[in-house]
Amino acid sequence: MCIAYERGKIKDAISLCERALQVESQNVESYLNLGKVYLRAGLKIKAVETFRRGLKIDSKNPEIIAELQLLGIRKKPVIPYFSRENFLNKYLGIILSRLGLR
Repeated sequence: MCIAYERGKIKDAISLCERALQVESQNVESYLNLGKVYLRAGLKIKAVETFRRGLKIDSKNPEIIAELQLLGIRKKPVIPYFSRENFLNKYLGIILSRLGLR
């Protein structure tokens, strides 16, 4: 990650982070670092995907959660074929969040 920030070598940083994930696929820090490098490169969608893969390993990682909150990423609607504003999606999401199921 430092290579991307200090030297501006984004491609090198991405390849190093991806190689680290191949070696240690259960290391949440590697997902965090790769996501940050993607953000530095302007690849927001890839960064979000990477952060979410990291959350699948450790769903309570505060650093990844903070990064996603900074990006303003919201959870997917409970019922994907209804709009986010649909009352079913809205209230099911609230209820499931309060129950800790979402």
